[in-house]
Amino acid sequence: MSEVLREPNGESRPKNKSEAAIRLIFFENYFFRLDSDGDGFLTVRELERMLAFTAHHLTLVQCQKALFEADTQSDGKLNRAEFVQLCVKTLWSMPFHQLEMAASSFVEYRASLSNRQNRKWRRIANRIDRYSRLLIPLFYFILLGILFGVRVTDPYIGKMIDDDGNLAFALMGSYMAVQLKSLSLLWLLALLVIAAVLGVAWRAHKIQSQQLRYMLRKGH
Repeated sequence: MSEVLREPNGESRPKNKSEAAIRLIFFENYFFRLDSDGDGFLTVRELERMLAFTAHHLTLVQCQKALFEADTQSDGKLNRAEFVQLCVKTLWSMPFHQLEMAASSFVEYRASLSNRQNRKWRRIANRIDRYSRLLIPLFYFILLGILFGVRVTDPYIGKMIDDDGNLAFALMGSYMAVQLKSLSLLWLLALLVIAAVLGVAWRAHKIQSQQLRYMLRKGH
């Protein structure tokens, strides 16, 4: 604990031990609030943003120097003890109410950033889901049309008896004849036309919806 209480020269110490203990408890609680994945570490890059929100009295060079000194393992991340030491060195002299507000502001920023990313990936997932509803059944029926429309034949030239006296067939060549029935071609063309029509209709509906939302926003 004596190591954690160490502070830089020239900074004021809290008036009593009770206030110092409250600050140390707050710093530890702040670490657990920021360690959202629970791995016990915070990256230096993330802590740069944290200091930008809280340590307004420090310059960028001073913040980077404090982070470099706090990262005793030189692994680009800080554990709980290193984080508390960093806060003692950079935030110890701040008024406690101001420190609480700045810390809460950074936590809210992180939550907002996480929600923004979640919304982004949710939109992507919904878009994939909408496309899959059309494309997967379409590809399925196209494959069915190909499988049921393909006719594979082996051009035999007649029967013959092999050396063991068994009945065998002589091939005309070393290949198989693969043909696609005309009905299957029509089936595939019909599916492609239906897919094109549905795609054009979906695109037109999307453009119309965007124009409608724009008009509504403009009206407000």
